[in-house]
Amino acid sequence: MIRSRKMIREQKQKTASGYPSMSEIDTASRTRLAFWMRYLDSPGASSLVNVAAESAAIEWIALRFKLAGGWSPRVSKGADAMAGRR
Repeated sequence: MIRSRKMIREQKQKTASGYPSMSEIDTASRTRLAFWMRYLDSPGASSLVNVAAESAAIEWIALRFKLAGGWSPRVSKGADAMAGRR
């Protein structure tokens, strides 16, 4: 598989704890945002190296999630299903 430069750059932007890149956050569905809100580790939990980047990502996730409508029973169940906890 040939990866584009953009894909490589976005992969490098991901932190060791699995935080998504800003472009992934921009295009994420409400359910995906809910999954990240519920299951991502707190910023700095895995490494103190990427605390600022992780903090910025979680703040952007929280803002987009709030603007998308926030929590509902359907969204909560969808996030749990993504995590395999249904």
